[in-house]
Order: sequence, then structure tokens, then C-alpha cells
Amino acid sequence: MWNFHCSLHIVLSVSSNRPGIVLVRCQITEYHYINELKSWKDAQQHCRDYYTDLATIQSIEDARKVPMPTNTLDWAWIGLFDDPVSWRGTMTADSNSWKWWSDGNPSTYTNWLSGQPDGVGDCFFLSSNYFWDDDNCDTHKKFVCQNGKI
Repeated sequence: MWNFHCSLHIVLSVSSNRPGIVLVRCQITEYHYINELKSWKDAQQHCRDYYTDLATIQSIEDARKVPMPTNTLDWAWIGLFDDPVSWRGTMTADSNSWKWWSDGNPSTYTNWLSGQPDGVGDCFFLSSNYFWDDDNCDTHKKFVCQNGKI
């Protein structure tokens, strides 16, 4: 399913004789559920080889566009990881140490499963009902890739 994010940038003219410029930047993303079991790192490599990267989920609207199976309790790797370098003591749901691997930006949106993250691992996955959880990065799970500019 396609996902569109657009932003509007207005550049004002320094001269009153010239109009300003309006720039619109749109980002189109398509999510792909991959029904293969891989570690987080191998899933990321697969996504980079055949798509763009593991999925970046920036809102519940993004999550709902991921084509996850609805009749199962499948879990799928996404592109979020825990960066221990940015830990502020211990890992908690208030930490800013979760980053999107594709661009290194911290996650501003989260949707943790109750009691998560619990520090079991440094890689994160999405459930079929859009909640997030952490797990050991070597665990084999299905995964979600994305096409498009990240």
C-alpha cells in the first residue's frame, strides 16, 4: 500500500519586487510484508537489496498501511533499533535511544505493547495489531520492507 507524506516550504523573497517561492516536497513510500524468516540484520540486507530498507513507521496511519496478515498473530521486523550509545541510564519507554536505522533519526512516534520495551533486545518488531516490541536481533522473524525515499 502506498503512503504519501508531503511538506510545504515557503521561501520569502528579500526583495519586495519579487514573489516568494513555494516548494512542496512529497515522499512516496510503499510497504511490503515479506513472508520469510530472517534475523533483523539479514532482513535489513534483504530490504536494501530488493527494496529501499526496513520499514520506517512514523504514525499509526503509516502502521495501518503495512500489509500485515490480519488473521494471525504474526510479528515482523521494522527498521527501528535501540542505540545503546544514546542510552540515558537504562532503557525505558521514555528513552530517546530508538533510532530508525535508515537515517539515524530518533523515533518520534511509538506504539509499545503493554510492558514494552523490556530490554530483551535491541531490535524492534511490529505486531499484526500495530503494537511494537523488542527482541534479540538474531531471532528469526518475518519483516516489512519499504520502497521510496526515506
